[in-house]
Amino acid sequence: MTSPSASKLPLLAGEGLPRFAAITPEQVQQGIPVLLEQLNSELTALEAQLERRLSEAAGGGTPLSWEELMAPLHHLGERLRWSWGVVSHLNGVCNTPELRDAHQSQQAAVVAFGSRAGQSRVLYRALEALQQQAELDGTQRRILEAELRDMQLRGVGLEGAEQEAFNATTTELAKLGSDFGNHVLDATNTWTLS
Repeated sequence: MTSPSASKLPLLAGEGLPRFAAITPEQVQQGIPVLLEQLNSELTALEAQLERRLSEAAGGGTPLSWEELMAPLHHLGERLRWSWGVVSHLNGVCNTPELRDAHQSQQAAVVAFGSRAGQSRVLYRALEALQQQAELDGTQRRILEAELRDMQLRGVGLEGAEQEAFNATTTELAKLGSDFGNHVLDATNTWTLS
């Protein structure tokens, strides 16, 4: 459960225009772990619900609906994209040592959550089950194809040591990308014309 102060952080608003001026490195340190804890809990609950629904559908029950899967999946993704997007944007345009440290300290946890969601076999099976339904329109089919492809590219089919190596490489790649951006900003800020 979140503390009252954490729930009022501008970084966790999740909608509308961000209040960039009100977001501090301390909020990043405090807010991103709270957000990830909430998202992990919601993902666990969604996986349990989908597992139950897939079992019911396999036993002759009502098939999984588009709204049952895609609405909560979209909600999870958008909350993380909104808050982490604000942090990444601020880090790119208002780069300070404190903000840079806050960004770097939370990046591995954000990547880990993305890997967890992208490698969820329950979500993958639910997307496959939804794809088999005849009443989907062309747009829904393309969305499902893209989701399934993205999960395959994020390592949903990997197990054990291969999955661990893939996740370590993903984390390292995110760190290298962040370091590169920081080096470009540092070089730009120190450049002078003599």
